[in-house]
Amino acid sequence: YMVNGRHQGKIVLKPPQGSETIKAIDGRPLFGSGRDGQPRTVLLSGCFGGFGLRVLSYVVALGAKNILMLDRDPSRRRSAEWLCCHSNLDFLPAREVKDLRIEIVHADVGTFDDVVNAVSAVSRLGMPPLGSIFHLAGVLDDNFIGEMDAESFAKVYGPKANGAWNLHRATLDCKEIEHFVMLSSTSSVFGNPGQTNYAAANSFQDGLAALRQQNGKPAISFCMTAVAEAGMAARDPQVLQLMKSKGMPAISAIFAIEALDAVIRRGSHPHAVAALVTDID
Repeated sequence: YMVNGRHQGKIVLKPPQGSETIKAIDGRPLFGSGRDGQPRTVLLSGCFGGFGLRVLSYVVALGAKNILMLDRDPSRRRSAEWLCCHSNLDFLPAREVKDLRIEIVHADVGTFDDVVNAVSAVSRLGMPPLGSIFHLAGVLDDNFIGEMDAESFAKVYGPKANGAWNLHRATLDCKEIEHFVMLSSTSSVFGNPGQTNYAAANSFQDGLAALRQQNGKPAISFCMTAVAEAGMAARDPQVLQLMKSKGMPAISAIFAIEALDAVIRRGSHPHAVAALVTDID
């Protein structure tokens, strides 16, 4: 209106009065039910860490009532109560956590048989069909390429790349899946010194997302830069400083979740989406 120059004088904006409200965002519950209105289960892999716990809170806030968590280390004895204490679930409104069911299955996502067993646990436990998958598993083992051996490569490549492939294979017959989200990294595009193994694993996920979309299946490879207050990079100030020196400072967890949410809601998107802030003069 103003750009076209059709106004005269000043324009006054008035806030809504009384019960008037302005819908600022799309608040649809994405994960509690499918397009048919029937309940769905959300499977989370690698979500016991700092950023993963934020993703857990995000899917619950957006309607998830049935959640299956994959935990590769049963010795840590992490329970649903532990998750509530270490995530933001306790801060969500009571209506969002009412009737919330969290089941933890001991499974290594890098092992195909474990993933098959975890997926079959959905029906064994009497949970609704799988509707969403979030794959966040990943580790770092930085070495310059001349010093990187097969063990170092497999250590990083296994949980992320093999884990994504295992989830893909194990759920090919799950027709109700509407979201298949893999947490990737901008290292798959730009690379990082000493992280050839990590970049390769994330590149595989980007390719898997493209493959799934070509076959009519949902997929997002969310290429994210370092997060300042949570995640693997947040535990190493040198990594954060390195990213900043390259012109890609760390982003906040809130920004990352908001960007991911926007991508999922868009409905149509490229297979790989990057979330980063550039700081290049």
